[in-house]
Amino acid sequence: MDKKIVLRYLILIVLPILYYCSAHPYQQGKRLFEIHCQRCHGPSLEGFEELYPPINESPYILQHQPSLACIIQHGSNFLQSHSNSEDNVIPMPENHGLNAVEILNIVNYIYYSLDIDYTEKITTIESALEECKNH
Repeated sequence: MDKKIVLRYLILIVLPILYYCSAHPYQQGKRLFEIHCQRCHGPSLEGFEELYPPINESPYILQHQPSLACIIQHGSNFLQSHSNSEDNVIPMPENHGLNAVEILNIVNYIYYSLDIDYTEKITTIESALEECKNH
């Protein structure tokens, strides 16, 4: 087959893939958020009445706290062990099936969704998860 034809086909295949990846950042984080978080916290991170807290107002998000990774992995158990609050919210489930990279992708998707110009790093997430595992 002619090299020019092969090159054209390669460009036709690769170009749409590159466009999709650059035009839609944080796809894995978005998908994981939809599966694990959106049902309670809502598609716009607004929560639901007094039952599920809004993520878009959370100090864990607004202050870029690494313990957000612990909240995602350990749910209400982490929050209750680090707070004096007796909130009347429905308990947040644990997500022990998520690994550090998946949690990183959720966190960065949340920042992206809220137009927060911040990107968390995997080393910070891994350190936070190790720290909360020891407490």
